[in-house]
Amino acid sequence: MKIGAVFDAKWRRSLYTQVALLGTLILAAMISAYTWYAIADQISLEERAVTRDAQALAKNVATFGAGFLITQSLAELEELLSRIAEFPGISAIQVSDSQGRILADLVRGPDGKPHLRFGTTAKFIPPVKNVASIAMIGDHLIVLQPIETGLGWVRLEYSLARLSDARRHALYDGVVVGLFVIVISSALFLLFLYRPMHAIQAATKFASSLDESKGEQFVVNRSAYEVEQLSQALNQVSLRLWEQERAILNASKRLQAIFTHAVDGIVTADERGVIESMNPAAEKIFSYEAHDIVGRHFNVLVPDFSMLTRGVVEGA
Repeated sequence: MKIGAVFDAKWRRSLYTQVALLGTLILAAMISAYTWYAIADQISLEERAVTRDAQALAKNVATFGAGFLITQSLAELEELLSRIAEFPGISAIQVSDSQGRILADLVRGPDGKPHLRFGTTAKFIPPVKNVASIAMIGDHLIVLQPIETGLGWVRLEYSLARLSDARRHALYDGVVVGLFVIVISSALFLLFLYRPMHAIQAATKFASSLDESKGEQFVVNRSAYEVEQLSQALNQVSLRLWEQERAILNASKRLQAIFTHAVDGIVTADERGVIESMNPAAEKIFSYEAHDIVGRHFNVLVPDFSMLTRGVVEGA
């Protein structure tokens, strides 16, 4: 297996990586949801503001234009429309009589300036009910406002380009701010996790070397309660292993002392009859040095050993 593949596998299985990735994903999801909500709320506020502006302008035209319709002062009506059209966002304003005949027509030209249109033959079909209405058609908001006493109607087209720009800016700002917050928050989150995760890695390394470092103490890390408990538990295990090893060594020394200084000869052999050890007393009895006899069969010392042991086994 390649080193890169092993590294990738360990990286993916690392608790630090998994916790950091999970935390980052949760954080990103929360920030994204909040950003989306904030953008939607801002756009909703812009839409309501645009709607209020369009309705207010249409009402002003209906209010001030009623007198001009009564006196048939179309020039003053057109001058009123020209002044109202100076407000940004207005694409067109039409004033008609109660039958739908266009009396004044103003449209914003390609140069961005409002222009009066003359000789319009198209008729406006007034609504059945004499109430104001508003509708969104394409990228324009259409406001229909009745002129009091049934004199006619005001039809105002309000461009939603400002709203589209606001949406783009809000989306861009939200994405940029959201990414910035995610990066900073993720960095702080990883920094917060570094100490306890580093302590766990150090504890793991210490635990893997307990067979060689029995009795040594691990520096207790107090960055987290669980990590502190783990460090203390490892220290207790290290002390117990050291105490057990000392007890085993002491017992081994006592047995070795008994074996060495025993008056009786002691020879140990495995299940096959191969000699493993011989004490000084046995060396004197059999006239063999231990280093000369260890590893040889017991028959060297007792020629009938195999027959004797065979009889014992068969008798059993």
